[in-house]
Amino acid sequence: MDFLLQNKEIIMKLILAAVVGGFTGYEREKSNQFAGFRTHILVSVGACITSVIALELFNKYSGISTMDPARLPAQVLSGIGFLGAGAILKNSNGIRGLTTAAGIWATACIGIAIGYGQYVLGITAWLLVMATLY
Repeated sequence: MDFLLQNKEIIMKLILAAVVGGFTGYEREKSNQFAGFRTHILVSVGACITSVIALELFNKYSGISTMDPARLPAQVLSGIGFLGAGAILKNSNGIRGLTTAAGIWATACIGIAIGYGQYVLGITAWLLVMATLY
């Protein structure tokens, strides 16, 4: 029974991360930005997966290892910086894509929060991100 409950929670986390990423990406796509709907879903779900894996590994091996459950998500945030850098373009009119890059990074952070089960933090942060983008 516990196994089934745990799987339902994992599925719920992934769906919530996909929904949050999707709405954020939809706003970016509507604004004709480089990283849109699918990109933000993939970033949010991927970050959520990393958090869930980190927690699972910590719970499984904490008695035999000094594993830190923040290590994997920390690497995600570093990697997202490279993805965000690809959205930034410099042209004769200035720099474009900084908001999209920041949005990708924030979406990853939200996915990590959801993956750790921090739903209030994740949803509140997402509402603030959406308010900022609109």
